[in-house]
Amino acid sequence: MDIQIGDIDKNELSLLSARAMETEKENARLKDQKALEITQALEINTKKYNSFIEGEKIIARTLIIDREVSSLLSRNEDATVINLGCGFDNRFARVDNGKIFWYDVDLPKIITARKKAFGNQVRVTMLEGSATEHDWSVFIRKDKPAIVIAEGLSMYLSSDEVKKMLEVLRTSFPTGYLVADFADGSSDSKDFKWTADSAKEISGMDNSYQVLGEFPIAAELKKSSFRGKMFASFGKGRGSFVAVFRW
Repeated sequence: MDIQIGDIDKNELSLLSARAMETEKENARLKDQKALEITQALEINTKKYNSFIEGEKIIARTLIIDREVSSLLSRNEDATVINLGCGFDNRFARVDNGKIFWYDVDLPKIITARKKAFGNQVRVTMLEGSATEHDWSVFIRKDKPAIVIAEGLSMYLSSDEVKKMLEVLRTSFPTGYLVADFADGSSDSKDFKWTADSAKEISGMDNSYQVLGEFPIAAELKKSSFRGKMFASFGKGRGSFVAVFRW
């Protein structure tokens, strides 16, 4: 694997570390062999990049999104799936039904590094592009409903950029679904540009988007451990959520 530690930013290292640590557990809630492979190849001290609670939040979010994407695929077996702001996410390996066409989209530097880590995969295409620009969408088939995943993305965009992302998706694909997570107003990360308090707030930005579901990350955290339950009840960022929309 021709990848260097400098190819991966701190936020992505946290995601990889959390998923690698979970994968190694005897009763792992999810398996991400690629995250484990990357962290081992780079000899990353996974505990350095994850506090217990941050790791639990990442796993909870991942589990919800996996579940909702799988649910959509059960009703749209040959859908076009777009992993927007994909980073080093390995969701395709967990939800693939053998029929979908999958597109991983991210900024050029990340796609270059991702190609080193993942190589070629059947029915998977990696594309350079920004969530707020249309360019990448011209390379994607539009004869099937689109399922767009945006994990760990919205909070790093401004409200105007989120509106632009919604417009890009709506005008690029005739019909589709968006599965995305959002940080709520109780989050205190200095890196976040924007937060939302409900799925209705997002659909209010573009009335073409219908809310199909809203899933608090705290509800998933409460299934994990006593500390997870305590954080879900009292910790900052406890109101963060995953939402599913249709346009």
